[in-house]
Amino acid sequence: MLQNRIRTSIPISTWAYLAILGVIIVGAIMREINLLIVLAGLMVGPLVISWQLSRGTLRKLTARRTLPTNTFPGQPLRIEIELTNNRHRLDSWAVRVHDQIQLIKQAPTKTPTQPAICFLPHLPAGATGRTGYDAVLSVRGRYQVGPLRLSSQIPAGLLESRVPLANVDELLIWPQLGILKSGWHQLARFDQSGHQTRSRHQGISEGDFFGLREWRSGDSRRWIHWRSSAKRNDLIVRQFEQQRHQDLVVILDLGRHTDNVSSAAIELAISFAATLLSERCQKAGGGLTVTIAADQPRCVRGTASGPFLHELLNQLAEAEPTAADPLADLLAETLQGTSPSDRIIWIAPQPITGLDERFARQDDGPPSARLSDAIRVDASDINFANLFELNESERTSVSPAHRPALEPTR
Repeated sequence: MLQNRIRTSIPISTWAYLAILGVIIVGAIMREINLLIVLAGLMVGPLVISWQLSRGTLRKLTARRTLPTNTFPGQPLRIEIELTNNRHRLDSWAVRVHDQIQLIKQAPTKTPTQPAICFLPHLPAGATGRTGYDAVLSVRGRYQVGPLRLSSQIPAGLLESRVPLANVDELLIWPQLGILKSGWHQLARFDQSGHQTRSRHQGISEGDFFGLREWRSGDSRRWIHWRSSAKRNDLIVRQFEQQRHQDLVVILDLGRHTDNVSSAAIELAISFAATLLSERCQKAGGGLTVTIAADQPRCVRGTASGPFLHELLNQLAEAEPTAADPLADLLAETLQGTSPSDRIIWIAPQPITGLDERFARQDDGPPSARLSDAIRVDASDINFANLFELNESERTSVSPAHRPALEPTR
């Protein structure tokens, strides 16, 4: 890694020292007092030594940052910084590491961020030292971490040398999860009563062991429990609990964004979708279609599982509302390959109305026939609190400036 140019500056406290030195030099010249000339030379010496040592301690230093993964808003995260002294002889002393975190939209924000300063008292030649800091980020999204900056004021703090390093990383904060309340489970059960779920017979690998029963015509020989059959002198087979999976279609509608749609409702809608998908993928089973109608619209399909959940949370972390209506273009792709028995959950931060007008240009006609049975969730509705709430233990206030709280540690 190439190191940038080292720059040296004068701290505020050193200006008083320089003012006294200037008075002594002027007095020595005007009065021709040799003792003052000697005193001025003694005061210039520490400045030269500070200039050389502070610059020398930063030469050939490299840094590497280690970021956490799978982080949610409000959770403390640890950022480790590893410094390496690539010199063969000279040690580094009193090195301070400056870092910063800022939220990325389309470009790094110009909002001032609170810097983190870590301190490394001693780094021997050819050695590697570790330092770091703790941070709490309250807003989901992609963050830019860095660039790093090293500084030192040894030995007396008269001068400060600093050097920027091109260490820039990105950190993704997932949407905050919450709790699906009893109102949602009642709504889901009520909706499911009108749908016929599809059973997927997978033979002996399906379900957990349930019990024993007598042989029936059509049973597989692999299911025979030979020990019990020998005791009863009759064929006994193992019975398994059948699992029923229903494919799920989740639509997160962040289109048609106006000033009347609150940011709180948008974040609640995204958190609700993330919590719903997390609960679905933890059960592991069944097909899952997720459509995110946002500034970067996408439609993804997969099987409910842990890796697929990670992919979905990554996409939800960067979902932003848009004034356009991307769902109109994504609807055909969303419903492709689905069956009438699949459950559709439609989530939006505002009332879902005007379906025929929004999707009138669809070639296969108005979608009301498919979407009329969808479970519609309006995060701005007053009754939404009966369906979902954020985890109180992880609830954090969203700062308008998106300024992270940073705490350095040695």
